[in-house]
Amino acid sequence: MTIDEFIVFFRTLFDSDFSEELTPETEFRYLDDWGSLMAVVFIAEVLEKYGKIVPTAEMRKTETIEELHRLVSSL
Repeated sequence: MTIDEFIVFFRTLFDSDFSEELTPETEFRYLDDWGSLMAVVFIAEVLEKYGKIVPTAEMRKTETIEELHRLVSSL
């Protein structure tokens, strides 16, 4: 999966539209809709779509969408 495909996937997790463009450098934790529930949704959707289990300890180390992408790609 490319970073662009991952960004599209990431965007689909949210109910609302973003007024800002998501980029690989976007610090996802500062998005208005991000929180612990969204983290659980993200982990569940990665498992469903990619068949990969995201370790929460590793996810906590990430700050940007690109870092999330690298983590999921490395699993």
